[in-house]
Amino acid sequence: MREESAGGGIKRLLLVLGMVVFNSGVFASTYDQLPQIKLNPSKQLGSLPDKRLREISGMVSSPLHPEWIWALNDGGNSSRVFRLTRSGEITGVIKLPDIKNIDWEDLTAVVVDGTSYLIIADIGDNWGARESVRLIVIAEPDLPVSRKPVLTKATAIIDFKYEDGARDAESLAVDIDAKKILVLSKRDSPAGLYELPLQLDASLKPLIAKKIGSLTGIPQPGLSELTEHWSLFMSQPTAMDIRGNRMLVLTYKYAYLYERKPKQTWRDVVAGSPALLRIGRLDQQESVAWLPVENSFLYSSEGISSPLIHVSW
Repeated sequence: MREESAGGGIKRLLLVLGMVVFNSGVFASTYDQLPQIKLNPSKQLGSLPDKRLREISGMVSSPLHPEWIWALNDGGNSSRVFRLTRSGEITGVIKLPDIKNIDWEDLTAVVVDGTSYLIIADIGDNWGARESVRLIVIAEPDLPVSRKPVLTKATAIIDFKYEDGARDAESLAVDIDAKKILVLSKRDSPAGLYELPLQLDASLKPLIAKKIGSLTGIPQPGLSELTEHWSLFMSQPTAMDIRGNRMLVLTYKYAYLYERKPKQTWRDVVAGSPALLRIGRLDQQESVAWLPVENSFLYSSEGISSPLIHVSW
């Protein structure tokens, strides 16, 4: 999330304060009312001391090398994607010389017809002013272990718009079974879930992201929480990952797990209550990735030397 001007911050503060009062009477869910998953003690596997990893906003497990993860920085940074060990050591770097990092916010991966692809979500839009946002598709390279960047070309750039107007978003994932790309809006209350067709080649005109539901089960900030860090924004989704029938959503406070049962749609799922994962809060947690081991994920925060935290149950 990029910094806002002082005037814009005050306006947003007043808006969110109004939402807090409004939401306190609208949303029935509270943390204690949600089903809760008993977690194993979390472990810090490493950190991100390299200055090139100063603002991590998205990461995903590598399909080619599941023991590694890919990560990227938020908007305004260089157009690079980093391959890391789970302890934070850089093992490879992709550089996209012809692509600008407008507001990169998430990263996902998908394997189609035997080829692994990375999808960069350039979907940040703090002011709701972008006419369209975009996805940058890269065939995942099998790089030799090196800290030096390798120049890479995108296989496609896919522009899209939301059917109900511009939205700020930081969360994107692929449902390979349904052949859909899912996006969560950030600043709506509750967050909206949108879908796009899973398309890996450029289109002549922007695709339209259709709204399919809202995450009403995530508790909104209450008046008792106003003294907490990021209190006004703690319910906002900052990252998402999908594996099979399970959707993992990260917010500034906790993580939430949605599970899709047979014959259910994601619209059905997000209309209900998620399971709460009471993870330890980091300063500005905006990246999450399922790991190959069942019931296991990694999350981190923006900032130099941010920890890489492993959660399991």
